[in-house]
Amino acid sequence: MALHLAGSGNKKNARRVHVSKQVGRFAVAVTLLAVIPILFAGSGYAVPSWSFTLSPSLPTGVVGVPYSGTIAATGGTAPYRFTIIDGILPAGLTLNPTTGAIAGTPSVVVAQFFWVKVTDVNGKFATIHPEITVVSGSSSTISVSVSPASTSVASGSSQQFSAAVNGSANQGVTWTSTGGTVSSSGLFTAPAVTTSTNVTVTATSVADTTKKASAGVAVSPSGSTVSITVSPASSSLTSAGTQQFTASVQGTTNTAVIWSASAGTVSSSGLFTAPTVSAATSVTVTATSSANTSKKASASIAVSPTGSAISVTVSPSNTTLTSGNTQQFSAAVQGTSNTAVTWSASAGSVSSGGMYTAPTVTSSSNATVTATSVADTTKKSSATVAVNPQTSSFSITTSGLAGAQSGSAYSFSLSASGGTTPYQWKIASGSLPQGFVLSSTGQLAGTTTQTGQFSFTAQATDAGNSTASKAFSLPVSAPPPPPTSGSSDGPAQLPVTYMQTALANTPAPGATTLVSAGGNLQTALNNANCGDTIELAAGATFSGNFTLPAKPCDNQHWIIIRTSAPNSALPPEGSRMLPCYAGVASLPGRPVFHCPSQQNVLAKVLFPIYSSGPFQLANGANHYRLMGLEIARAAGTGLVGSLLYFGLPLRGYFRIVYRRTCDIRWHQHNC
Repeated sequence: MALHLAGSGNKKNARRVHVSKQVGRFAVAVTLLAVIPILFAGSGYAVPSWSFTLSPSLPTGVVGVPYSGTIAATGGTAPYRFTIIDGILPAGLTLNPTTGAIAGTPSVVVAQFFWVKVTDVNGKFATIHPEITVVSGSSSTISVSVSPASTSVASGSSQQFSAAVNGSANQGVTWTSTGGTVSSSGLFTAPAVTTSTNVTVTATSVADTTKKASAGVAVSPSGSTVSITVSPASSSLTSAGTQQFTASVQGTTNTAVIWSASAGTVSSSGLFTAPTVSAATSVTVTATSSANTSKKASASIAVSPTGSAISVTVSPSNTTLTSGNTQQFSAAVQGTSNTAVTWSASAGSVSSGGMYTAPTVTSSSNATVTATSVADTTKKSSATVAVNPQTSSFSITTSGLAGAQSGSAYSFSLSASGGTTPYQWKIASGSLPQGFVLSSTGQLAGTTTQTGQFSFTAQATDAGNSTASKAFSLPVSAPPPPPTSGSSDGPAQLPVTYMQTALANTPAPGATTLVSAGGNLQTALNNANCGDTIELAAGATFSGNFTLPAKPCDNQHWIIIRTSAPNSALPPEGSRMLPCYAGVASLPGRPVFHCPSQQNVLAKVLFPIYSSGPFQLANGANHYRLMGLEIARAAGTGLVGSLLYFGLPLRGYFRIVYRRTCDIRWHQHNC
């Protein structure tokens, strides 16, 4: 049977507990400090053990203010009886004998100790010696705090505690502990234990002894699993050189260490400064666990005299930058295993990793970037940076890429402006089709067997190290299948050659632009984006030679040039385009066309007499679809020789689709 007592409240003072047990003819009584397990033995009899766990002590009372506190018992057999056996409660307070509650309104300022006996139903009992402090309503606002509030140490190890007193000019405290020892300065030394034990360390204000604070210490037996490592494990320095060491502690929540060195000095944070030597010397730096002072780890430092053969080299040794731009420097250290350096700059800034950022300047100037050896601070190396002011806006001017075709050679030049030439190009992110490369001069070229959409970011760097980037998308389409021979099924049907059915409904998810009669078709073509639709007013005539510009279109983003009439007004895909769709009821020598409508629903494109066709394809242009157009040569001088002029040289693969479009008026067999 175990019997536990606890006093409820806000303060954290240890309390004595007295436990009695009648064993045979002998009464065994022990007075102990909470919290400690106890084993009783006497007169040859085995005595049961009781462990007592006490919560913080009873709260402080205030004169004239109702008070409430409770002494709680656990571990015995309820019900319990609470009796004051020595001392008295502060005036105005009473103890409930069945619940352990202390209540009432205190009437005097006092610090009162008393003894309480708690007996369970089986006659087992324990005693507790609590204290109740009563202060006046105008009591001081002094408070105490202890740091750390909790920690873990091994038997015989030490922990330094500190106390802060607020609300008083007198910062003095007195230190006490429930186990081990604690010095007047707060240095706690753990007791020798064979099992894990909890100890309380308390600081009490000298200015007001009713004000105190405590810390909990978990004490483990010596030889526990605490371990420690030091990094780096070895280093090389010259006289007065420095090295930062770090310690890692495992097996305890108390990761504090104590640093020491066989020569030179080491700070509490592990920064070692080598001694001045005239010959090569070995020094040991040691970290000792505060939780278990038997656990430690060391590092070895080879210290050489100043003037040893350490050397530093910085790369690049010189460069040119524009204000605000960066340059990565690197340093090589020879003659020592400690290759660390510290970076500095005469202007601008440089990171610990050697990344330099040029300052803002209004005229050209020079800056120096220096790397200094940590092993020997007399050894250093510098680089010169020519810094130029920002004078222009450097950017990539290429708006988009022409599409490529799988299996065909491709070449396209990227361009930039606003920087200091020459420019160096590279792919900053993303990927190109297999077989494609971007040269340092900005030429994108290659041949690939892949298809699809390839996204990447190109970066250009000018002579001043300014950079400009832009994202691009390169469509690569599959090659067309070989055409089949055409066939004719009579005058009522158009001649039909191979047409990829997937192109019948080409995607155009973009905007729609209407070009009215008299409008500028070429401007609409120039302004169109991939996926847009250009509608030409039905029945209107648009005269001239027109160029289809190169744009980065693909199979999901075509540019459609069509009549403004709806699809329902046109014949179905693949059927014959009759003259009546252009408002012509019949042609000489031809049978009646039996059109569903005589309305002119086509838009007419009229091109000059001596030109080769109405549309010329710019180099790299692709993915255009023309639908519901009447194509005619000016003045009716002859039949339409070609619908599209490709120009020279021919490069790549072109996807241009004519649907439900022809020369209706001039030559009968063209419709």
